Amino acid sequence: MARRALGAGCCACLAVGAGGSSPHDYVSGTPSSRGLARPGHGPPSLSGRPPSPPTGARTPFDADAMHWEAAGHGEGDAWRGTPTTGQRYAGAPSAPYGAPPPPRHGPLPDLVDARRRTVAGKAAVALSSSVAGSMVAAVVSAYIVHHLWSSVAVGVLLGFALSFIPGKLGDLTRALGVTLLLTLERRKALSGRFPFMRQLKCTLVRRRSRFPLNAPANLWRHSADGFSMTAVVLAAGLLGCAIGLTIADAARLSRFLIPHWLVALAAGGVMSSVTTAESVEGDLARCASMKAVGVARLVFDAAGDTRVASKTLSVAGLAGRKLAAFDQQYEVTRKVGRGVSWFVSRMSSSRAEAPSRRERRGPEREWDTARPGSRYPINSGLDRQPPSRDFVPTRRETPAPHDMHMPTSYGPPPSEEAERGYSSSPPSEW
Repeated sequence: MARRALGAGCCACLAVGAGGSSPHDYVSGTPSSRGLARPGHGPPSLSGRPPSPPTGARTPFDADAMHWEAAGHGEGDAWRGTPTTGQRYAGAPSAPYGAPPPPRHGPLPDLVDARRRTVAGKAAVALSSSVAGSMVAAVVSAYIVHHLWSSVAVGVLLGFALSFIPGKLGDLTRALGVTLLLTLERRKALSGRFPFMRQLKCTLVRRRSRFPLNAPANLWRHSADGFSMTAVVLAAGLLGCAIGLTIADAARLSRFLIPHWLVALAAGGVMSSVTTAESVEGDLARCASMKAVGVARLVFDAAGDTRVASKTLSVAGLAGRKLAAFDQQYEVTRKVGRGVSWFVSRMSSSRAEAPSRRERRGPEREWDTARPGSRYPINSGLDRQPPSRDFVPTRRETPAPHDMHMPTSYGPPPSEEAERGYSSSPPSEW
């Protein structure tokens, strides 16, 4: 018996050294004959994770292979067509068994393209692009063109057309449209934090509801729920300036010599001062200002999601390259530079010649005392005399010799000889 036991032990050692395996290893849970350990058994790795199986090795958790070998089939047939652990995790050799594949590295998908995958999405993006184009055209009309409805119509048409055109300008137009959609979708979160309509009703019925709620007496120290008194004052000033410009433009105050910028500054100052008051009007102004700040934050966040800034820079770079090519072809900058240099040189030469002209004139001429009201001949058109001496009225005391005597009455009737056409005596004086 001892010899049989010793022989069985030697056979087992030879089997382990040769790399053999037995189907009982999977059932009993003992380590595989190839030296692999199940997760949680054996020496841990340096990173603290269980060691990963090497390439081409089998694991005790392949149920199909276990049943195949338990049914009495050969080992080669059992693993035919079954992917090994090394093939599954060839990209991450240090990952533990059963871990998900590593994340895919690369640029994130564009949110605009994701919105335009369906027909309804394309229609929504085109409509929002038209609205965004009309808003941009209205801003341009208010400060540059001053033709509101024609500018809005052109903006709507351009926004709708560019939303279907590929290229950098089309990408920017679609990004603006998706930014508007995201802002409208996310603005519902502001109604609970900044209830503008409720504050407006309280202002109309003169019943105060303090904003912000549960705030200390000193609002400059309150910073809960994103409230900032500095942002409130700045936003109120900007809103007041916009309202002042709109009123001045609508009322045409320039006819009364009142500049628009003065009206805008006055409205902004009044709006900023109202936000600091502890009254119904102050609560309404603070709520409106914080809602404007919240909408601006939503717009900036949506613009960051749609990459409006990078696309705007791309369009600006494209426009710069086009202008550079146009200038290189027609030499516009060179011609403008020549014109400016010629104008500056002419102005400089005229200024340098002014003292020499004054020196060539000589001393000023004096008046002739014998004949008041006259002066010596003028050699230069730059000579001038006081206006009080240039136009001195003179009155003649005696008539000039060439003046003729004008009759005061009719003379005697003409004679018969004069009527017949001849006369022997000189004509009588009338």
